[in-house]
Parts: sequence; C-alpha cells; structure tokens
Amino acid sequence: MANYLIYSFNKLRQPALSSFTNTVIQRMSLDEQFVTLKPYVDALKTEYNAYIDAVILAANGGRDRILIKNERLETMKAQLNLVAQYVDIMSIDKPAVALAAGFEIKKAPTPPVTELTAPTSVNIDYGGVSGTVRLAWQGVDGATNYGIEHLVKGEENWKNGTYASGKEIIMTGFAPGNYVTFRIRSIGRKDMVSGWSSEVGTWVM
Repeated sequence: MANYLIYSFNKLRQPALSSFTNTVIQRMSLDEQFVTLKPYVDALKTEYNAYIDAVILAANGGRDRILIKNERLETMKAQLNLVAQYVDIMSIDKPAVALAAGFEIKKAPTPPVTELTAPTSVNIDYGGVSGTVRLAWQGVDGATNYGIEHLVKGEENWKNGTYASGKEIIMTGFAPGNYVTFRIRSIGRKDMVSGWSSEVGTWVM
C-alpha cells in the first residue's frame, strides 16, 4: 500500500516518462542507501535502455517496430512501479528517502483546527481620509472572519458589530481628535471564537 509516494508518473507521456525514469536510475544508482535495491534498479536500467533502443528503431517507421516500442514502454513502466513500491516501503516514517530516489511524496494532511488563537501583529494607521483608521493583522489558521471592537476614550463600553473576512479593514465614522482603541478576535466554524488580541489605539485624524 502506498505510503508517501505519488504515482502520478504513470500518467506521464513517453518523453517525460523516459526522462523521469532516467532520473530515478541515476539517483538510486549513486545513493548508498539504495544498495539493497540494486538488482531492481539494474533491472529498471536494462528495461530503460531497451526502450530507448526501441524508440530509435521506431523512428525509422514500421508498424512492428512501433508495437515493440510500446511493449518496451509498458515493461519499463512495470519495473518502475516495482521500484517505486519498494521505495515506498523504505520511506515509511522517512519521506526523505522517497525524495532522494527522485519520487514525489504526498503532503501530510493538515490537522483540523480545534482551537482558534487571537490575531497577532495588529497594526493601526491613518485610513487615508479624515475620520478613518486602517487596521491590519496576522491571519489565523482556521479563522473564517474576524470580529472588531472599538472603544472611544472617555466612553465606558466597547462597540462591536464590525466584521472582516480578510486581514485588514478600514474603519470609518470616527470624529477627528478622538483617541480610539481597537481589539480583534478570530471567528471560525462551529461557533469557535478566540480571545481578544492585544489592544491598539490611535488619535483619529
């Protein structure tokens, strides 16, 4: 059963498959960790050379030569898959082994997010128009949007109801000269909500 390898090389067209096979042969022939697979790599090299010879002969035309070339291709591909299966087994818990042999590996699945963290690196500056403020922050994995609250200096209660789907927002409607403090929290699926970020404030221009 496949462990780390991606067997997409089976979908390659003839020139690309030939080049890929040659790369595997060269890498595995020079790497000492594959010494136990030498008989299989040698067999692959034999099939590869037979296929290249068949390609040269088929270039001169003739239905029989083209059939032989296609047969050699399938034989080479079968041997390549055999080598890949052995490398796949060797690479259990050692994905670098598969890469060293020239094969591609699957990406590790991303674990589901079970807890959201508060946004970090919150920056605040002038929004470009009088009475506006621009907020930007570091995105959080698993967050679908962000809730923003603000508190005007001299008032007691935070005002909420502002949401952003991205990692920045232009806040509007502030009276120039007021000092306003902001905080942001991450919001995800299944009612997941983080704590609040560090507070940042500025005088509104």
